[in-house]
Amino acid sequence: EPLWEKDAEIYVITMFPCLVGLLAGVGVSILLKLEKPQVFAIGIEVCLQNSSIAIAVAFAMYSGEEAKQAVAIPVLYGIGNFIVATIFAFIAWKINWTYGDPHGNLFKVLLYNHQPSVANRKKISEKDSKGTEPESAESDKTGNVGHYVQNDLI
Repeated sequence: EPLWEKDAEIYVITMFPCLVGLLAGVGVSILLKLEKPQVFAIGIEVCLQNSSIAIAVAFAMYSGEEAKQAVAIPVLYGIGNFIVATIFAFIAWKINWTYGDPHGNLFKVLLYNHQPSVANRKKISEKDSKGTEPESAESDKTGNVGHYVQNDLI
């Protein structure tokens, strides 16, 4: 049976572990009081784990038509991971849980490195812990400290 002819419940069931992993990763990260970009990164990592391992195992354990059937679920899981992670990444960017400018152009956010330098990372941490902007911090027009340091890689 082709992948696109599966019952709707199969699609929901295969996305469930991804959603649970994402929510668990984000929840634990928030409880540990990590910085928002770290919460985002952990959520993505937990969400995207192991789909390629499942595909490799299915191919190793089965052959022929059985392998095609066995691979269908990990492939659906991988597609579900991609969809969930993409939606989460877009939302996280817009609510300022990433280092990319939430008011900036999507293509610039995707094409450039927005990771702050070590000095700016310390300033961000100081702002988050005090709730105020340190005097020595560089601020952009939106008032966020150091979040939009852009190192052009291309």
